[in-house]
Amino acid sequence: MSDYFQETRYVLELIYFHHRGIRYQGRGIMTWNPEEGFHLEAFLERTQIMPRVIRIGRIGVIPRSDYSSFRMRIQGYDWAIAPHVHLADFDWFDIQRGHLSKNFKQVIFCKSRSPYYSNSVWAGSALYVTKSSDLKFTDRVHHFTHISNQQFAENWRSSGIWYNSDGQEYSLRGYLTDQNRLQLHWQIPRSQWSKSQGWRWASAIQDALSIWQGETICLVQREMYRGVQKITEVRQQEPLYSLSFLSPLDDRKLDRDSLIKLIEFFALNSNNANVCQNIFWQLIEASYQKGWQARELLVSTILEAALRTIYNYPLHQNDNSNGLVQSLLAKFRNDFFSIGSDELKKQWKKECNRVLESFKRLRHRNAHPDWLEDSGGSFSGDRLDKSFNDLILLSRFYGYMMLGLAGFEGLVPHLPQPFSNQTIGALTQVEEDESFPSHPFTDRKNIDPTLQLAESLRLAKTYHQRTMIDRKFYLEKASNLPTTLDNFDH
Repeated sequence: MSDYFQETRYVLELIYFHHRGIRYQGRGIMTWNPEEGFHLEAFLERTQIMPRVIRIGRIGVIPRSDYSSFRMRIQGYDWAIAPHVHLADFDWFDIQRGHLSKNFKQVIFCKSRSPYYSNSVWAGSALYVTKSSDLKFTDRVHHFTHISNQQFAENWRSSGIWYNSDGQEYSLRGYLTDQNRLQLHWQIPRSQWSKSQGWRWASAIQDALSIWQGETICLVQREMYRGVQKITEVRQQEPLYSLSFLSPLDDRKLDRDSLIKLIEFFALNSNNANVCQNIFWQLIEASYQKGWQARELLVSTILEAALRTIYNYPLHQNDNSNGLVQSLLAKFRNDFFSIGSDELKKQWKKECNRVLESFKRLRHRNAHPDWLEDSGGSFSGDRLDKSFNDLILLSRFYGYMMLGLAGFEGLVPHLPQPFSNQTIGALTQVEEDESFPSHPFTDRKNIDPTLQLAESLRLAKTYHQRTMIDRKFYLEKASNLPTTLDNFDH
């Protein structure tokens, strides 16, 4: 799958699409660039039928009727399709002149080939791009370097996964490379999975790993073998995001069986799977808010939105959010967390009460916002302490919600305690956010040494100063000396 990163040019023997009941067709050239995506230059046959209405300069939501799928016959392939391409108003002037120049992000190719896998399985592979190089796989990858058929070196420099079921019908294998690229190969039994579900396995792996890792894992290319056909989808890489301290599963260990269970859950594409996807993307949205109060509001409303969707309880003008969330949260606890001993049920009841209180504090504070920095205002020291604790508590609870919806049983609550019982390490992540107001806990005497390092590097004016600060820090760390940088001459 290394050809993904190579620029490519395709000759289109035929391209056609339908829009508002009219068929357009022609020939053209399509180019691929991994950074810019696909670009089409097509020469269309003129049609005698004109669209009924072409409205220019519209403002509003783009209707579905403005999207079309381009179907193509390409040299060397059976067929190809660019799904859901938006045709803007200005595109129609070009189309009426017999020309179309268009960019789009993905294309699906089909090519005939000799059968490689058994007819009893769906098989495929996928390529992902990650933000970090520390995916929590449990298997280590052993690399050998040979020179002239002689072993020269060996090391363990990446993580991977090697999973095979007892009957060998299920398998998932692959590893993370040095370039933050993850390549996986999989196969599943046809007797248990439909063709469309098999096609979703690659995106299900993306969802499962993203939630577990607390950052977006971007699927850029996937392949699936269907008898004598190989279907390949190529996508332009999307921006990568990290949840930081809002990661729902924190540092929970990822084992093979849990990963497979979560992948199967997303591949089935149930309503609960959609809820989990929305929870994750709302946390992403919250983590990148510039304002602290906006982050609080988004994180808190996830709970109500998820519960309403799970139990199909649409918004009503007479709703009481607090009472509704309390009632639905108790129902969710009984449905997904109360399978086990009486002691476990008591633990979850206690923790859900904490979650409800955090929800109320964040929701009420933003329903009636203030910018006071003292007297108990939203930016006061006491409120900021509680806000930070509430955000972490809710985000971790959402992790348990997703596991519960995915069918994990016997979950034991290990939700974080208030900050006074935690280490300073987690808190320093928040300080990377410039929108977070100044606060007493930023006293340098109580800050983690790594944060002092970051502050010192920020104040350094030259490359030489930054190099010396960095060197001094790691030399002291290696020697188990105190890493104080306050007296370093900037």
